[in-house]
Amino acid sequence: MLAEPAEAIHQVLELLRLRNAAQITTKPIIIWEPKPSSCIPANLDAFQQAARIVNVFSPNHVELAAMFQEDLSEVTASTIAEYAMKFVRSGVGQAGEGCVVIRAGDEGCFVASRTREPFWLPPYYDQSDKAQQSRLIDPTGAGNAFLGGFAMGLLTTDNIYDAACYGAVSASLALEQVGLPELSTSEEGWELWNGECVTERLRKYQARLDKKKCSE
Repeated sequence: MLAEPAEAIHQVLELLRLRNAAQITTKPIIIWEPKPSSCIPANLDAFQQAARIVNVFSPNHVELAAMFQEDLSEVTASTIAEYAMKFVRSGVGQAGEGCVVIRAGDEGCFVASRTREPFWLPPYYDQSDKAQQSRLIDPTGAGNAFLGGFAMGLLTTDNIYDAACYGAVSASLALEQVGLPELSTSEEGWELWNGECVTERLRKYQARLDKKKCSE
């Protein structure tokens, strides 16, 4: 959902009303990406209010910073974490059980909730690796692809760390060309994106993260 705070509240309440009318008893997972033009300090209270009725609040790092400060010339990783935690303390989700996911481009993503320690995950592609840099063609849509992957990961694993891994892999596929990644099928019948099995790419990414943890 891409919306300003007032629009987000209206859309969520209308969605819940329609689901109730249709006697759908399962709870939806609602992911909110704020409309960039609405990300100003004057709207901070409205953003915090609206965040309490969604499951995942996900601005990018610039949008998040713009809710707290007008000068965006210096937005550091510590600043991103500080502002994200203010939303966690204010409450995301009706019972405060939701999470904040900050998409931070080359820095990866910062994920925080009340149920686990906050964490950073790096992007799938290492910007300092020239060989990997050659794979990066166009960033358009990578943030949206991340949220699509995050949603699928959350539905599959019910774990925000694993969901963020899904998001990173999904975003990586959006970066490799102008437009949509290419969908094909292997000889064995596996679904391939840009010629690669997504679950295999996910396995490689998670193995890389595990190796990094062991070395720290």
